[in-house]
Amino acid sequence: MAGRRATSPPLREGHRAVPLAGIALALSIACTPAMGAPKTDVVVLRNGDRITGEIKGLDRGILSFKTDAMGTLSIEWPHVARIETAQYLEVEQTDGNRSYGHATDPAAEGSVVLGAEDSTDTQAPLQMESIVRITPISEGSWLDHIDGHASLGLSAASANEDRQVTVSADMTYKAPRRSWTMTYEAARTESANNPVSERQDLNGIHRWFRSERWYWAATAGLTTNDELDLNLRSLIGAGLGRYWLQSSNHAFSTLGGLVFTNEEFEGEQRQENVEAILQARYEFFHFDNPDVDLSGQVTLFPSLTVSGRVRSELSLKARYELVKDLYFELSYIRSQDNQPPNDDAEQNDWSLSSSLGYKF
Repeated sequence: MAGRRATSPPLREGHRAVPLAGIALALSIACTPAMGAPKTDVVVLRNGDRITGEIKGLDRGILSFKTDAMGTLSIEWPHVARIETAQYLEVEQTDGNRSYGHATDPAAEGSVVLGAEDSTDTQAPLQMESIVRITPISEGSWLDHIDGHASLGLSAASANEDRQVTVSADMTYKAPRRSWTMTYEAARTESANNPVSERQDLNGIHRWFRSERWYWAATAGLTTNDELDLNLRSLIGAGLGRYWLQSSNHAFSTLGGLVFTNEEFEGEQRQENVEAILQARYEFFHFDNPDVDLSGQVTLFPSLTVSGRVRSELSLKARYELVKDLYFELSYIRSQDNQPPNDDAEQNDWSLSSSLGYKF
């Protein structure tokens, strides 16, 4: 989770996440007393500091830790020497293995020992440098498991009275053995010499994690693009994916499966298609000051209905933290269709934009 740094270098103060949709409901929930786990968990830092609170989770090298006196802290995982908690945890390692239990048993510095609350049996110590994610099970509010980002970009030029507005948002919910992510991208371009052009893309993916870093996925999406004469494309599908690399700084995954699409192009009848989906995604995140978040994703859609037709989507993003939770974002998005149903339609549409964003 993103957060701001406190006076001590290992600590960064975080914020409770608020979903983009249902703001009124979220605010009413946020105003009610939280019914989370008792704040009796302990984090011992390598410099000897000992903090009491509630473990909310570990992801991307940041341990989210809720305290009464200092709010929610974001603690850099390499600075943690030991954790103690009676919460039931799901602990995921770099090799994809998951372990479960309570971290109440004594452990040497740099390791975690999990055991059952009603048993003296314990598992072998887990080395902390091999742990990439910790999720408390059945503890705290579902809001604590949501991360998100929203950005807005504006640009203008006097020559052709060009004006462009871009909006980007994403939200991820993470729970034991599953997660879902929603993304939204939109752009509106106005020019004195050209008609208004709009592009909107809404996508969602739900992952069910299996052993050995494999996962099942279900995906759905809606797309409109004036540049490609695409009035609406709806998509739904499923596939099998795997994380080939997963650490506190890197993640690389691939996904393959089938999708069913329904397309409406300008001047053309509605068409239904079956396509394969082949996707690769790489992420790099650097949590030291300043925060840097890089991601790249390429998706191919070879058609199984129209011979020789291949669609592709490319997304490259870079986020750089300016001040606490406020980011400068540079993004490149490209859509390509080598055989659009409308012969007069463009085959390519790309955009390069900069914006300011907020991470929560």
